[in-house]
Amino acid sequence: HRSPGQIHVVQRLAPSEETLAFQRQLTALIGYDVTDVSNVHDDELEFTRRRLVTPRMAEVAGRDTKLYAMHPWVTSKPLPEYLLKKITNNYIFIVIHRSTTSQTIKVSADDTPGTILQSFFTKMAKKKSLMDIPESQNEQDFVLRVCGRDEYLVGETPIRNFQWVRQCLKNGEEIHLVLDTPPDPALDEVRKEEWPLV
Repeated sequence: HRSPGQIHVVQRLAPSEETLAFQRQLTALIGYDVTDVSNVHDDELEFTRRRLVTPRMAEVAGRDTKLYAMHPWVTSKPLPEYLLKKITNNYIFIVIHRSTTSQTIKVSADDTPGTILQSFFTKMAKKKSLMDIPESQNEQDFVLRVCGRDEYLVGETPIRNFQWVRQCLKNGEEIHLVLDTPPDPALDEVRKEEWPLV
């Protein structure tokens, strides 16, 4: 049983200086002030907006919040020949960082991030404290994130199909990943500031 949607009625706040500055930039770029609704009566536009509300709400309600918060950048294209040559016996080395420590492990190019985490935790079972990992935690509590980027390696995709991994292979660079706690989807809030719909 789906709960009915809610409509929140709030007093419209005076636009902030940031909002006004942003609006001026938009107007300059578009060449038209979209906030000026005095002469806009486009029935087709309003009808389309109303028609899109329901499928959009259904899409948001049904999405995987975890995957949405970490949105992996993957490809399904087969690995090109020149990249295949850079992988020896279907194995690649990745460096996993945690705190001030790092550990290099050899993984299969067909391994998924979950498999890699599992084998990493098996290997580190007696050395958790070295990696600043509480004894009570296991691979379920962590994800692999690209060093220095807000990009995660998650899901059931083989590691060779992640764009960042392919980029590193192409450039002959080491693959550096951070053992991180996943972002909390509950904190993925929409800013309540209202922008005019264009």
